[in-house]
Amino acid sequence: MRGRETSLCSLSQSYGQHANLRKAEESPGRMIRENLIAERIAIDTYREIVRYLGEKDVTTRRMFEEILAVEEEHADDMADLLEGRE
Repeated sequence: MRGRETSLCSLSQSYGQHANLRKAEESPGRMIRENLIAERIAIDTYREIVRYLGEKDVTTRRMFEEILAVEEEHADDMADLLEGRE
């Protein structure tokens, strides 16, 4: 998993994006909701990338399918936390 995170971090830095540093006074619930929103945006983006790649670049598509699966798990975890299931 670290390799994926490092790759995506490097990619985002190359596009000039910076990490979102959170203020200490934010509530855990708010942080979880914000993370869930970010996960859902990432999921939608990765789905679009997978559809775009199709059969043109199977190797890259598979990489994004794996990332998508992890992001979907993260979103499920965030939703469970918000619903108080964990």
